[in-house]
Amino acid sequence: MKKDMTSGSEGKKIFYFALPIMLSIFIQQLYGIIDGVVVGRVIGEHALEAVMVATPLMMLALAVGIGLGQGVGVVISQNYGAKQMDAVRLAASTGFKLISVIGAAVTILIFIFAPFLLETVLRVRPVILADAILYFRIFSIGFFFQFVTNAAASSMQAIGDVKMLLFFSVLASVVSVILTVLAVAVLGWGLVGAALTTVFVKALGAVIFLTYMYKKYDFLRPQRGFDRAVCRKILRVGLPVTIQHGMLSIAHIFQWSLVNEVAGAAAYGVAMRIESFAFVPIIAFANAMTTFTGQNIGAERFDRVKSGFKKTFTLSTIACAIIVLVLVIFAPIFASWFGLYNGYELIDAAYCDAGIYTPAHYIYINSLHRSVRQIRYVSPWFVLLAGGLVINGVLKGAGDVFYPMVVTGIDLSIRVALAYALFYAGVMGAQAYTAPWVTVPVGWLLFFGAAVWRLHSRRWKYKRLVGA
Repeated sequence: MKKDMTSGSEGKKIFYFALPIMLSIFIQQLYGIIDGVVVGRVIGEHALEAVMVATPLMMLALAVGIGLGQGVGVVISQNYGAKQMDAVRLAASTGFKLISVIGAAVTILIFIFAPFLLETVLRVRPVILADAILYFRIFSIGFFFQFVTNAAASSMQAIGDVKMLLFFSVLASVVSVILTVLAVAVLGWGLVGAALTTVFVKALGAVIFLTYMYKKYDFLRPQRGFDRAVCRKILRVGLPVTIQHGMLSIAHIFQWSLVNEVAGAAAYGVAMRIESFAFVPIIAFANAMTTFTGQNIGAERFDRVKSGFKKTFTLSTIACAIIVLVLVIFAPIFASWFGLYNGYELIDAAYCDAGIYTPAHYIYINSLHRSVRQIRYVSPWFVLLAGGLVINGVLKGAGDVFYPMVVTGIDLSIRVALAYALFYAGVMGAQAYTAPWVTVPVGWLLFFGAAVWRLHSRRWKYKRLVGA
């Protein structure tokens, strides 16, 4: 169902637009939790670590699809708000072709260079390297289908149809859970089964999603030809957003590299998955604000953008605060679901002579304690991030994407540099494992402050793409 956000109550429009997105993200995060629990409980913590260590590479690949998808979405939403349906049709068609071709290229490159990325860039521990490469290579096949789905989802979200996104998320998650349990716990296919399940569900989801969209919205179907002028508009928004997401992924790669230096990647990955629930309202309201701003910028209703922002900022902050409180209180229970343990772990069998292990070959890792400590330290700061990303939603919807990209690069550089300085300076001692996440608030504070300044500068009002 299409939704015109240029009239009616701003708060209600944004809330009811964000609600399906919120539920959709929540269900996807829940599936990620269940998938991790199944792998950790059935196969073991080493297998869970093999899955977790590839997370930043997955984020980096998907950053391209997300960024370009948002570029398509902003162009469509502004033209939709301006009631220029021919321009909407052209943007949807050009954007889908662009994202599909780039998605195929990214999938091939990731599959080929997976061993190098995991061993050399992430410095994955040898004891889990083979499993990590096997899992990530199979998983990467699904990137193409994810790119295609992102292109379709961005187009539908731009015209206000988010209820079907919720339906498809529920369907995909239910099928994924059933197949993962069947493949891993019943058939005993291990990591291969977990990866194949993910690829199959992504492919199935792409087919169902596209079939629905093309039958429901004739004007979103791909047309013949490729419009270069529209492509430039998409890239004008999409490239900076892609770079912004890409820099975030690269920062995670550097952080994971530190994690792998001290072992305990499973604890770090589990904490990140649990913390991701705090992102649910943040991402939902930020995306809603992007679409709301895009349509109203196209209709030249700046008064509605201002009113909608104030209401969205309040809603996002309150919702995020509630989830953060739950995470902080119940962190030990949530982390224990993954099968994390406290005890001695073999560092690397490859370094042991003739299979004879001595105490020097082991390290004591308090995985459960580490994970809980990270969750309770980082989670409260998500409230600050919530405000910053709602502002970022306004800027993206208006087409002002270069400034947030630069700020993101600066704050991530400072955060990562501080983490490495603390780690290698030797001042943290046994607490060195906290270096990858202890500096997170510094970056978020900078990001929030810079976003507030840009919003009040009002320069974003002159970045609209309609008529550009």
